[in-house]
Amino acid sequence: MKRILVINIARIGDLIQSSPLIAGLKTASEENEVTLLYSRHFREVAEAISGVDRLIGVSLHELIAPLVQNDGGIRVVYRKLYRLVEELRSLEFDRVINITHTHYSAILTSLVNARDSAGMTMNREGYRVVNGDWANYYFNSCLNRAFNRFNLVDIHSRIGGVEPGGRLFLDINSEARSRADSLIRRYHRAGRKLVALVPGASTSEKAWHPDRFAETVRELGRLVPITPLILGSQDEVELGERIRAGSPDAVNLCGRTDLQLLAALAERCDLMIANDTGPMHVAAAVGTRVLDISLGSALSHETAPYGKDHVVVEPRIDCYPCHVRMRCPHRNCHALIEPAVVAGLADSLLENEEPQSLTENKNLHRINVYRTSFDEDGWWELTPLLRREPTITEIHNHALREMWKRALSGKPSWTEDYRKTARGIGRKLRDSRRVSEEWPSIQSASSPLGEIASLAAIGLAASRELASIPEDDNGIDRITRLGALLKEVDNNLIRNSYEHPEIKPLVAQFTYGKGNMTGWKLASLADQTAVLYDNLFDWSRALINWIETIYGGAVGSPAGKTACSEATA
Repeated sequence: MKRILVINIARIGDLIQSSPLIAGLKTASEENEVTLLYSRHFREVAEAISGVDRLIGVSLHELIAPLVQNDGGIRVVYRKLYRLVEELRSLEFDRVINITHTHYSAILTSLVNARDSAGMTMNREGYRVVNGDWANYYFNSCLNRAFNRFNLVDIHSRIGGVEPGGRLFLDINSEARSRADSLIRRYHRAGRKLVALVPGASTSEKAWHPDRFAETVRELGRLVPITPLILGSQDEVELGERIRAGSPDAVNLCGRTDLQLLAALAERCDLMIANDTGPMHVAAAVGTRVLDISLGSALSHETAPYGKDHVVVEPRIDCYPCHVRMRCPHRNCHALIEPAVVAGLADSLLENEEPQSLTENKNLHRINVYRTSFDEDGWWELTPLLRREPTITEIHNHALREMWKRALSGKPSWTEDYRKTARGIGRKLRDSRRVSEEWPSIQSASSPLGEIASLAAIGLAASRELASIPEDDNGIDRITRLGALLKEVDNNLIRNSYEHPEIKPLVAQFTYGKGNMTGWKLASLADQTAVLYDNLFDWSRALINWIETIYGGAVGSPAGKTACSEATA
């Protein structure tokens, strides 16, 4: 038996998105004992996650608040932390998987003294260390969100070394189902579709205007008979009332449901229309289709409903998505999504008519519409439902996704066997999107990668030379020269990544790797550095091949060799 601790001190959606990781750990071995360390504020959610053997709740507020008090605050916090760490250590965990990605969780991970850890931790000197390629990628994606094409479920599951399994997991008890049935009998009329509305969100930037929800309900009601149920927290009662006032058939249940009742009601609904927020993930977990309106900092590629055949609407505007900590002064993206469009999409979903494609019109010009699905390798993805000409950046992101899928999972970044897959992705783009006869030159995408490959080759050679210097060799001049060369290479890598943002993900992954090196002996550090430069060189060349081959499939002809690909062959 292995004792495994999963650290996920986060909100409703994050906890539910970790359920495939926990299920995967149990699937790997029924004897695995999984403990979940969670935020005590979300106990209801933690208790509903399938496969957890033990729950340990913590309160960050209880640990932080005493520090700002004048009377013995530090002693209080120390005693609380001491008791928590003693409890965790007493369980003698074989492995800790930290998917919270905060310094607080990193400190806890290091204090547990488990035999193995994945995710962020601290070394004995107090420096942050990130264990695992996918854990490093998570931090990379936070800095380079525009280039991330992986759902957080896929990332977090693979940090723990498991396959997600294609669904979320949440247990609903029979008492909650009985309460839900009672409410539905009270408000729902036969022959109508039951539609849940979730107008709230963690920030106002992510919340579509309540008047637009109300207008959507009215538009949808003209297309198909519905009973709208407005779901939300106690803080969102007035928000629900505003929607109900604009759509009299709606039932305001904000503040009247606990987590179990919310899940049971969502399970009974034919559709949920929601902002990117916790109840959206609840609906996805219980098998209800979701029409997700992603706004503000909610990047649909990261956090849209995990599962198949949900529909996502997002603004098509340069400033989307916002930075997570940004408070937007204008919220222009909110006005781009028209209630009539959302109502039309909802009608298609309620009638089980897949919106395979949409005709471009003025209401669709400034939005993207996607359907959630899984690719041939079982990875979640978004499939566009609007026919638009792909950009070079889009080609780059498809290529980057395919390269990372393999490179970070211990497979070759590129082999000739991948050529069929790459051309198939290109053909899929061509078939589902408009492709003009004259595209921008593919050289614009691959040329910066050639420069990165050249710099990585220089760094690799210098690192190997450093590693070959005997310990008793007093060649300080040689060491100094090679050290200066490596510093120049790294500075040029960073400069290139700022000049060409599309290569930032490669350079960031390399940089995070350097931050996780261990030891102090020159030969060992040089060997570790050589591996990182070798990886960067491999990623750059592989990405060129992915880009060019996908491009060739999209334009319907073999991709020609560029000067860049020939130089790095």
